[in-house]
Amino acid sequence: MGPDRVCLCGYMGVGKTEVGKRLASLLGYAFLDLDAVVSVSENQKISELFYERGESYFRACELREARKLLDRRQMVLALGGGALTTAELLRLVRERAYLVYLQASPETLSDRIKKGNRPLLAEVESFDAVGGKILTPSEDVASVRLVFANGARANVTASRASLSPMRRFRMFSPSSYVSLDFTKNEGLLVHKGPEFDAKLRELYEIDPSQAPDIASLLPSGLIEISELELGGGERPLQAELASFLASVRDGTEPEVGGADGRRALELAERIRAEIVAQPW
Repeated sequence: MGPDRVCLCGYMGVGKTEVGKRLASLLGYAFLDLDAVVSVSENQKISELFYERGESYFRACELREARKLLDRRQMVLALGGGALTTAELLRLVRERAYLVYLQASPETLSDRIKKGNRPLLAEVESFDAVGGKILTPSEDVASVRLVFANGARANVTASRASLSPMRRFRMFSPSSYVSLDFTKNEGLLVHKGPEFDAKLRELYEIDPSQAPDIASLLPSGLIEISELELGGGERPLQAELASFLASVRDGTEPEVGGADGRRALELAERIRAEIVAQPW
């Protein structure tokens, strides 16, 4: 006899809904999607709920509906990609259900997310920028911390005054960290492993003086690190231009559309204006 309640978790786009439906069919259980339940209860699409009411409100809705659903039996429940960032919801799931963590490669996740209308692909809500003119009449260096409507943070640095070429991007979330180097065309994805909490407790018991190196301080399963390939010898801006030209030639949709480009330019101008207004 299997568990009465199965909850599926994992990154946005990992396939929780598809796997959940198949698993429910095999077990003879009902399948429920927490996002869909919240959408019905609020009479609003999840993407609209995010943008109009904010992530905090959405997480409160998730917790409210999850409390009701976790009283049911013979159920497979697909959780939203960020549902378990709410501590109380995580506690309830651990107490009442069998939790399954689904994984997919970064490339697969990226491809799926691009094709869907995902609420966590949020607009920039605010930013803090510093920079200035050093070698030329215009701004030579800029560093900005972006705050998105969904609560995510990103650090972006651009400089013409560094000793070596630099184009870096960093993104932080409650469960992961992404670092991209567009000069070297490489990146890292670091995120919590499936046994993060248990392994974190082990870490507290390790004597640092007895560890030969930093790597040995990290128990297996605490974090997972994936190297990201950003296109080999092709630079991101070159790839963007090539995609645009191909879309004109073949009538296909470009990777970065005109609306995306306009929003990026508008944000860049806002950042530049803030830097220009600074006294140095």
